[in-house]
Amino acid sequence: MLKFSTEELPPHERFAHWREVRAKNIFGVTVELEKDRQAGFEGTFSALQVGDATLVELHASSYQVSRTWADIANAPSDSLCIYQQIDGENWFDTGRHGEFVVGAGALATSYSDLPYVTAPTGDNGFHLRLLKIPFARCRPMVERDQELPPRLLKTDPGLAALFSSYFAEFVVQAPYLAGASAEAAVQTLAQLAIVTRGLAEAEGPTSQVAIRASRLRAAREIIERDLHVSTLSATVMVLSKAFPTDTYGSSSSGRRYFSGWW
Repeated sequence: MLKFSTEELPPHERFAHWREVRAKNIFGVTVELEKDRQAGFEGTFSALQVGDATLVELHASSYQVSRTWADIANAPSDSLCIYQQIDGENWFDTGRHGEFVVGAGALATSYSDLPYVTAPTGDNGFHLRLLKIPFARCRPMVERDQELPPRLLKTDPGLAALFSSYFAEFVVQAPYLAGASAEAAVQTLAQLAIVTRGLAEAEGPTSQVAIRASRLRAAREIIERDLHVSTLSATVMVLSKAFPTDTYGSSSSGRRYFSGWW
């Protein structure tokens, strides 16, 4: 795992280093902060490779971030991005696709090589996770040709809830995933993201594999959490919000798919 903290640098060098080395060269973005606030800047981040994906956690003072067409030309990423706000709120402006705010715990998805502007809504700064998955992995899944600007994941008890739950467990298990288990977990997340954005049908065969894997993980979570409950049954699990069925259709084929980290 790669880790960095501005504590390693003199205060007057911290923001300049973050702007030029971390933001521009690693993340491919332009960052701005008023000069009189730069001396108090602090930031940390970590990056963990999980298969061919990269999981980043970042905590930093408030500033404005933009990914411009010039940034994209200088540092193309060609990635599917899954963004999670850990605490606080972040505002996003996606240009012609509108604005939105990501609250604590919420997810957003996007394609890396489209412009946006973002900043914390208050003075608490950034605290976020970002999973970047090579889009080459995703292209065979895409059934509809459309852009993927940053967009907030809907909060509903269907597929979005399943995606959110699977991502939360992925973050916990990420340090221990390798080989086939990492491949399966990243593939499942990518497919769930593509389906939740409407680029593929939930009823398609590859989508159903991902949905079954995420439902299996949700079922295991319910069992581990409620094993002491005498009324625990398959019916109880089906009715649980963590194990929804109405969005996904039947699993009558009886095929079992294990997502790799169990």
